[in-house]
This record gives sequence, structure tokens and C-alpha cells, in this order.
Amino acid sequence: MTPERNDRLVSVLNKRQPDLTILLENVFDPHNISAVMRTCDAVGIQDIYILNTKIPPHKKWGAKSSSSAAKWLTVHQFTDAAECFTELRKHYKKFTPRI
Repeated sequence: MTPERNDRLVSVLNKRQPDLTILLENVFDPHNISAVMRTCDAVGIQDIYILNTKIPPHKKWGAKSSSSAAKWLTVHQFTDAAECFTELRKHYKKFTPRI
């Protein structure tokens, strides 16, 4: 890796927003998840939580539709809402789910 490429990667990672995350619940179309991933990557959100209580967990995202954003994000998948919320509360002290 060139020093310039390394500097660019470090610069982008330093601009991430560690106190902001996204939680998606029962999103059926993986292409929609990919679109959210692109947006998260663009605005500096590192973690994305995907909760599937009515559908099976997604096995993969559309590589073309996510523009490979998924490889730069930390994706957490859950099938149990209580487990997901417990994990969110560990990382985000002010987490309150909105219904």
C-alpha cells in the first residue's frame, strides 16, 4: 500500500462518528440494506445493526448495490430483539428504541 493510500484511509477512519448508529428491523430486500450501508459509509457511521425477527438473517448483501460499503462497516445481525437491544445499550448508553 502506498503512503498516500494509507494516509487517505486513516483520514477517512478518523472522521467516523462513533456515537451514531443505524438499526434496521425486518428489512426484506437486501438491496435496501445495501442502500443504507452506502449512506452510512458516506456520512461516517461505522456500526449498523440489522434485526430480523420475521425473516431469516440475510446471508449477503448486493456487492454491486452496496458499492462494497459493507466491507468498511461493522455489521451486527440479530434475530432476537432483546439481545439486539442489550448489545446496543452496551455501546450506546442513551439508546432508547422508538416504536
